[in-house]
Amino acid sequence: MKLDRGILHMMRLAKKDAQADGWTKVSKAVWPAITAIPDDLIEKRPSDEGGHVRLTDRGDAIVLYS
Repeated sequence: MKLDRGILHMMRLAKKDAQADGWTKVSKAVWPAITAIPDDLIEKRPSDEGGHVRLTDRGDAIVLYS
C-alpha cells in the first residue's frame, strides 16, 4: 500500500506531539482522518473526545525514513 502525503503528515504530527509514553491526543474533528491510517502503523484508542494515537515500531520507521 502506498501512503499518501496526508497520512504521512498525520503520522509525523503524532510523533512530534507525543508525550513521554508515546501517546498523542487527537481531537474529535481530526479522528476520522486517523481511522484511515492502517493499524499496523499506528495504535488507536478512541474516546468520546476523539482519542489517542501512538506509532507502532513500523510506523516509527516509516516516519524516520520518509
